Amino acid sequence: MKLSKVEAAQLLFRAYHMTLVDELAIVLNGRLVPARGLRRCDDEIRLDLRPEEQRDQRCYVMYWFPLTGDLCEHGENRLGLQLIGSDALDREDILIEAVEVFVVPRFDAP
Repeated sequence: MKLSKVEAAQLLFRAYHMTLVDELAIVLNGRLVPARGLRRCDDEIRLDLRPEEQRDQRCYVMYWFPLTGDLCEHGENRLGLQLIGSDALDREDILIEAVEVFVVPRFDAP
């Protein structure tokens, strides 16, 4: 990704079977994502038009952080996650879903 051609970019993912007590170390291309830009929440309100009994009831934490030139590489990028703290030992495995990258293109004024 050529970040010189974008106004802003961020990466978002959802980690199911996690709580805010759990802690992840997040690495992008071998570089630790700094805590200063990392955000997370467990109360995301999502639009789900399915009947109540068909909705996903799994707990999850949503993480997001800005993609900056010191983290990204042109071409393929590698995301690594490591659980470094947990609130429970006996539960379902953590599942990472919905990894998304949002890009706001830069529009140069005429």
